[in-house]
Amino acid sequence: MGGRVSRQAREAVAISVHAPCELELMPERAVWWPERRAVFVSDLHLGKGATFRSAGACLPVDGDEEQLSRLSGLVERLAAERLIVLGDLVHAPAGVTAELLERVTRWRASLGIEVSLVPGNHDRHAPRLAEAWDINLLPTSERLGGLELVHDPEEASGDAFFLAGHVHPVVCFRGGGDALRLPCFVEYGPSAGSPGGIILPAFSRFTGGAAINRRSDGGAPRVLHAIADDRVEPV
Repeated sequence: MGGRVSRQAREAVAISVHAPCELELMPERAVWWPERRAVFVSDLHLGKGATFRSAGACLPVDGDEEQLSRLSGLVERLAAERLIVLGDLVHAPAGVTAELLERVTRWRASLGIEVSLVPGNHDRHAPRLAEAWDINLLPTSERLGGLELVHDPEEASGDAFFLAGHVHPVVCFRGGGDALRLPCFVEYGPSAGSPGGIILPAFSRFTGGAAINRRSDGGAPRVLHAIADDRVEPV
């Protein structure tokens, strides 16, 4: 656990971790698998702003465009050949507007690589959207080269190293009467026969977060990797 530091373009600093394969925890809130040219993200919650606005909340309208632009930039920078979303691609039916459908369709056509989705609890209408957006819909638990891909870490089988989302983990720092919350990866080491796994932070910046205690809770050993600007740092 803990891994080594890896530098990418634009001085982004990632952390390499050794699972059944070498993975890199990226400051863009993604996991990168160089050998397979595959990038993993989770919890985009596209259409969340529109969902809240439909209920009368005054929220920004450009969040989806910003997310898709960040994803395109990441894929291009890494020369990725496959993008896998670990659940909650969209937020709710009310947010899947005609504008969002058209926007994602244009983005998908411009991306030019394979995109797959492990459906999450918000993806109840995933089959329709997957077909419309040319996205491969995977099972809720998918095996890929020694990894188990799930949305909710509680649904991991325990017999393979997992990648998951769902939790939206953040780490909190307090001092001098102030507090700071940073998105983080949660890396679990082997425990009680389980090979461990990684929980990804939400790719969306428009989400709440579950604060994860930096001290072990008596369960599997873990390391938190906080994202601060263009760096990933174990804390």
